[in-house]
Amino acid sequence: MRCETQTGRRGLPARQSALLLVLLAVVATGCESPGPVTKPPVPTDAVLVGDAVVWTTNVPTRSWVRFGRAPAQYSVVAYPASVLRADKQLVTEHRVPLLDVGAGETVYVQLFDEAANGETSVSREYAFTFTNATTQRPTLRWTMIDVGFGDSHLLRMPNTARRILIDAGERRDWFNVDRYLTDAGITRLDAVIATHVHADHIGGLVGDFSITTDGVLGAYDVGTFLEGPAPSAPRSAYDELLGILSTRGIPRQTLQAGDTDQTNTGLAWDPEVRVQTLNAGGGQALGVGDEDDWLNNDSVVLRVGFGDVQLILGGDAEGPAESRITQGGYTLDSEVLKVHHHGVNDASSTNYLDAVNPRVGLIPITSYESFSGTLPTTAVLGRLRERHIHVFASDRAEPLGLILTGDNGVNVTVATDGISYQVEVAPSASHHVPGSLAPAGAEACGGELP
Repeated sequence: MRCETQTGRRGLPARQSALLLVLLAVVATGCESPGPVTKPPVPTDAVLVGDAVVWTTNVPTRSWVRFGRAPAQYSVVAYPASVLRADKQLVTEHRVPLLDVGAGETVYVQLFDEAANGETSVSREYAFTFTNATTQRPTLRWTMIDVGFGDSHLLRMPNTARRILIDAGERRDWFNVDRYLTDAGITRLDAVIATHVHADHIGGLVGDFSITTDGVLGAYDVGTFLEGPAPSAPRSAYDELLGILSTRGIPRQTLQAGDTDQTNTGLAWDPEVRVQTLNAGGGQALGVGDEDDWLNNDSVVLRVGFGDVQLILGGDAEGPAESRITQGGYTLDSEVLKVHHHGVNDASSTNYLDAVNPRVGLIPITSYESFSGTLPTTAVLGRLRERHIHVFASDRAEPLGLILTGDNGVNVTVATDGISYQVEVAPSASHHVPGSLAPAGAEACGGELP
């Protein structure tokens, strides 16, 4: 229907005339005032400047890029530099460095821009050939090893090349961890950390056959074993672990909340890497839940920093331990967070997520091996997405549009030069067991019966 209005009617005072214009525009028959129009942000063409992809947008956005070595085959997500938390800022000028690209190598890149209202644009694909190698300085690497249900993480130091293994999944997952370490050419571990004594974390350290020659501690040359104070409840896998340490003569060292690389030699892995213990032991003292909750809240949680980039990783700390951490006076703001307790809803509290304020969340779980495919929970995923936290799990990489099914998984590696960081996924050779193997009555994610 055609809509017409009259303006500037003779004889009306200017104020009334202006008011009439507004009313006619809104309520004239057949006419409606148009609502706000939301459109995806519009990026300019990207260019390569040194080691970084550079572009601008017409509205402020959070940005990232994904790239790969073949057209439309993306395996890496790169983020803006971390100084002043640029990786979280809404800006119109964007610069995303890429790491680990060789001189003369061509990579295929897509830009992503997310405006404050959630509208996101995805660019066309660009092909950039790099004149020089992009990694000009050493890199810290953290790999979340795919063990299905359970935790296992490998830290590789930037200057000393020391290797620190944190947990090793279930007993059956010893073979998955061994396969990854073998493929990476690793025969020695400078330190092994047990976050807490549930079998889905220390089972792979002792192995599947209750002998002292399998499991990580039995098969690998280990420099030091690190753990929190005495567990809040007994577990048979831990008793076996102590026997292996004694038999092999592996020295033990205890971590306390507040320990750093400056105060505890067990954490002095690299002169440029700062390590702080945010939580260790004391789960029962929190007075919440049953034995499995106590043990989860015993979990060692570390904040590892290299330059401007901060990482938080640890075990299965639940809400009470997270509250203890947030009230402990620590600086928590970090780029990457290992989501506690496999994405169970008793962890990843809103206060904790807000305090850490991560850009990336890693979740060590495959839905295929979780309890009836219920992990990570919808509630936890919702809290992460509401805060624009990118989710990477052992069977998904949401920024890459990757979700796997069945006996498939990926190893997820965070790499940083201390200035910027990126997350890479690579197919794993791990074998998964469908569903839960927990005995009837066992607590989900608790491992063993008391």
